[in-house]
Amino acid sequence: MKTIIQDREYFQNTQEMDFKFVQNKDDFIVDEIPKGEFKDSGRYLILLIKKVEMTTWDMVATFAEFLSIP
Repeated sequence: MKTIIQDREYFQNTQEMDFKFVQNKDDFIVDEIPKGEFKDSGRYLILLIKKVEMTTWDMVATFAEFLSIP
């Protein structure tokens, strides 16, 4: 099965792929896709975050500091 979203392709299978990985900031994109749907009412916060030259842990620390949480 293949899904195309915003000119990106997502292959959902377990076949091996032959490719060459070249690390650069323009091609490294991660989309976190929730497994389930958000239903009914609740305390949800959905964010679209673009981080540049920052690790995930640096981003988490920045949010924690801003929100005054450990």
